[in-house]
Amino acid sequence: GKEISSISEVMTGQQPAGNLPVGTIHALIEQGLKVFSGIFTRVHRSLKCEYRKIHRLNRLYLDDDIYFTVLDSPKAVKRTDYDDTDLDVQPVSNPNEVSDVQKIMKASALRELLGTGLNDQVIQRRYLEALGIPDVEELMPDPNAKPPIDPKTMLEIQKLELERDKFELSLAETGAKIV
Repeated sequence: GKEISSISEVMTGQQPAGNLPVGTIHALIEQGLKVFSGIFTRVHRSLKCEYRKIHRLNRLYLDDDIYFTVLDSPKAVKRTDYDDTDLDVQPVSNPNEVSDVQKIMKASALRELLGTGLNDQVIQRRYLEALGIPDVEELMPDPNAKPPIDPKTMLEIQKLELERDKFELSLAETGAKIV
């Protein structure tokens, strides 16, 4: 009676017997997460219902103006903020992703598709977000910026410009000799 039967040893942090491959460990983790996934899905659904009820109560019974302070910054909430026409209240979480391991595994699978015609920048952003990197937008290149020129291409351009300058100089010298 000291262990819960639906949780694998890996889920409790214990080392499984023998050296198991990574894929087997991930399969054990996923199997252990099935129970938690079901619970998390139910919690997600119940939070969605609860948030909608709070939204409705605030719409009906909130004073016209409520003032409060968050981090030394004064804020105000109005009854009109809870209008049903322009607001849908639901949790931000994804009930299908219970753990960070699942998020990272999905993002890694997407990352293997880099260069296959999908939007590489979106794939990279999703991977960084799954890793929990803060301020991902700062790391991403500006989509309107021109890509940097390859050093080999730059060298070729400089060679062509040098050849053009030599040709113009020889033309000027030939023209000076004729006159």
